[in-house]
Amino acid sequence: LEQQNLADLKLKAHSIKPQAQYLGIAALKDVLIEIESIIRNNGNKDKLPRLVEEAERIGDAAEAEINSLLIN
Repeated sequence: LEQQNLADLKLKAHSIKPQAQYLGIAALKDVLIEIESIIRNNGNKDKLPRLVEEAERIGDAAEAEINSLLIN
């Protein structure tokens, strides 16, 4: 990931975090906190692709569950 992409990723993780908390998706919030922390503290950026994938997976699962609740 390039430096500009890291800044964008950090901003997106920070922006989505309150919504995850509001919706009660603690696992997503935790992953977003970890993404933010790695970027802010210049941590092991090799973990970021896996964490982004995990955040997407959790978000997709939450979306599917919310949709099923709205339909039923």
